[in-house]
Amino acid sequence: MYNFNYSLDPQCEKIIGHFSSTSQLITGVEWVFSNGFTSTDPDLTYTFNYGDSVDISLVAYNYTCTDTFILSNPLHFSNLISLPPPNIITPNGDNLNDCFKLKTAQDFEDCYSLTVYNRWGKKVFKKDATHKCWDGKNQSNGKDLSEGVYYYIITIGDKSFQGTVTLMK
Repeated sequence: MYNFNYSLDPQCEKIIGHFSSTSQLITGVEWVFSNGFTSTDPDLTYTFNYGDSVDISLVAYNYTCTDTFILSNPLHFSNLISLPPPNIITPNGDNLNDCFKLKTAQDFEDCYSLTVYNRWGKKVFKKDATHKCWDGKNQSNGKDLSEGVYYYIITIGDKSFQGTVTLMK
């Protein structure tokens, strides 16, 4: 039987993939990634960038026979981070949409940056160690901002996402 196990270890700047052949009665293996990477090690570790789309094949050899097991694009990150973020916040103290931030997996919250701008392009919020989400206030003076549409930029690794969020009270 030709098969392999894998695990993906997401980190802030990259994803570490661990691959192990579980094939039996074989004389050799070759890992073939659709991005051109190859290896003949039965167990390997490979570093992916966010946004990579890679098919992974394990070719197992048994003297004159070969068999291939393919895993198509295992790098789905929707379980790590939810995009797009909510498009409205209502910071009224009811604990429903009171704060603008991404929904992320545990220990992944510090892996992205978030900056919010007003309609004139002035920065009103930048995520940092003490301010994890935007609550509709101007971060520089703590004052409530007026209702309206605000522009955001979210950066995860080397990828940026832009959009708008509406502040309603």
